Amino acid sequence: FELLLFSNFLLKFKVDSINKKIDPRTKYEVLVELSDSRVVPSMSPKYFLRSANNIKNFAPMAGISHKKTVMCKENGPWIIYESDRYGFNNYDKIWNNDNLFSYVIGDSFAYGACVNQNETISAKLGKYGYNSINLAYSGNGPLYMLGSLKEYYKLKKVNYVLWFYYEGNDLIDLQAELGYENFNLQKYLDDEFSQNLIKKQNFINEQLTKFYVNEQKKRLEINSKIKKERIKKYGYSGRASNFDFKRFLKLYEIRVILGIAEYRVSDKTKETFFEIVSNAKNFAEKNNSKFIFIYLPRYAKNMKYSNNYQKNEIINGLKMLDIPVLDIHEKIFKKHSDPLSLFPFRKKGHYNKEGYDLVSREVLKFLNLSIK
Repeated sequence: FELLLFSNFLLKFKVDSINKKIDPRTKYEVLVELSDSRVVPSMSPKYFLRSANNIKNFAPMAGISHKKTVMCKENGPWIIYESDRYGFNNYDKIWNNDNLFSYVIGDSFAYGACVNQNETISAKLGKYGYNSINLAYSGNGPLYMLGSLKEYYKLKKVNYVLWFYYEGNDLIDLQAELGYENFNLQKYLDDEFSQNLIKKQNFINEQLTKFYVNEQKKRLEINSKIKKERIKKYGYSGRASNFDFKRFLKLYEIRVILGIAEYRVSDKTKETFFEIVSNAKNFAEKNNSKFIFIYLPRYAKNMKYSNNYQKNEIINGLKMLDIPVLDIHEKIFKKHSDPLSLFPFRKKGHYNKEGYDLVSREVLKFLNLSIK
């Protein structure tokens, strides 16, 4: 049965077609070719916080403002977007709008990796008549999400706070966030705490630029060489197209379906997670916004039958907190005739533009709102 699962995947995985569609350049090569002071790579805020060179007691929540930002290329071409006045993935004019529907909070899935700026969840909500601001960023864990909400909510009032939870790594990211030494992100559990980041964008730009020039640029160059060697060895599809004998012997795909091939975090981390989400809900409600929790499933070769990471524990805990939950796995992926088609080239990664579009539509359906 394990062999059947693996073979079924390979039948749908056309390596040759992928090779023709994926831009062969690495992110570093793109940056070198563009070689422009207005072009920077997307830089997850957590990497800045992990750096040994950054200043203490300062944690940015997004990237450098008003820059052409090189993101990723899962769907073939490199995605380059123009960051807004606060370094987020929005068209800047959205901040001039006083009639706003929601803030979108989350990690790379809510951020919009790896699609065009007009294909993200927040952009699609806007297209359907519900103007939304994207406060998500790649690499965010729950504490970063809470920080982004509290730092930038004060700029505009919204009807909804849409908290997008990705089951693949949000709890793992939280476990890391709890251990950062340069900045204690748990300060955001205090409603009175703020870094006043909306008034420090010039300072944020200055620090992130130094971080890029002094550290990230060199790291991207090293990673570029490693990726080139990997492509020579495995092709653009990577190891996914190769038979993994160890995984086969361990019956990995069967264990995924049975829900026994998962990484589990500590009970303390889960307790902190519920405290964070409860705090975000209370904050939203104090500001007259409704809080909605959207559960996003990870990639699995058999989406309809895969077991979700600690899903029941998460959803049951949220119900006890009286938090509305939209389960995207149940509403979209489990019902879809071909769920793998919602991922880039049917392989592990973020959702493609069709996947993001279905999520945005399902959010509006959940809220009993029509598409305008």
